[in-house]
Amino acid sequence: NQWLIGALPVGGSGTIQVTGTVRSPLPNGTLLQNSVTIRDAANKNASASQSTVVQSAPTLAIALADDRDPVSAGGEISYTISYSNTGTENATSLRVTAAYDPNLVFVRATPPANAGTNNAWTVNSLNAGASGSIVVTLRVASVVPNGAILTNQAQITSTSSGASSHTARNGTPARMG
Repeated sequence: NQWLIGALPVGGSGTIQVTGTVRSPLPNGTLLQNSVTIRDAANKNASASQSTVVQSAPTLAIALADDRDPVSAGGEISYTISYSNTGTENATSLRVTAAYDPNLVFVRATPPANAGTNNAWTVNSLNAGASGSIVVTLRVASVVPNGAILTNQAQITSTSSGASSHTARNGTPARMG
């Protein structure tokens, strides 16, 4: 970009402010370099430069919602585990895990859980701004005290630098009869 600033008196100064949007995602530690040159009519110039280090990290979120409230003893209930990365860097090596109430028995999950488990899913990567979901169907025990709260939780973790784990909880009342 070029600007014509006109005459600048001896000892005078001025400012041109430029605002830009940093492309996202950019890896943490990326160096942004900017430079400026001012040139007079006699083709004499002065230059300056500025470097800025980008700080970015994944920001993980997780939520857990049931498809009915209350649920009948012996019936099925589905929980949707929703996860997202609202950060400024892609997340890698994610793991979603769920813990089920003892009064619930695993029936199925979409997508299927990792081999040998019914409560763990590996997500290889989750780009900045991306999201996903897992639907888990569970069967309620045939005898559960009326009004008992069935508590489940889901957690997301990542090995990405700067990413922190998050946990979501859900309580669903049970109904007899």
